[in-house]
Amino acid sequence: MSAAKNSQNDNYFRLLAARLDPNIAVIDLHQAGTIPAAIEQLERELFLLYKEGKLYCRVVHGIGTGALAAAAHRVLPGHTLVKVWECEDGAACLVALERAVY
Repeated sequence: MSAAKNSQNDNYFRLLAARLDPNIAVIDLHQAGTIPAAIEQLERELFLLYKEGKLYCRVVHGIGTGALAAAAHRVLPGHTLVKVWECEDGAACLVALERAVY
């Protein structure tokens, strides 16, 4: 099996595990107050989860006007700690984190 196929399988199973985990870590961006504060919270909490060795989390951005969701969707692709992400529904995203290497 090729390395690309292994990576696709790993991403698929990581997101599947995230969907099924009743104790998934949740980053709720609603308490932040402003979009810049929410993005700062997202960055901080992704880093903390990465340091704890978590493999995935749920980012709750809500629906509302869509501004918070759009901001989160701009940050997640290409983020150093994010392996893959997908919209779970209109209000949240599942995020698979890179594995912590120490």
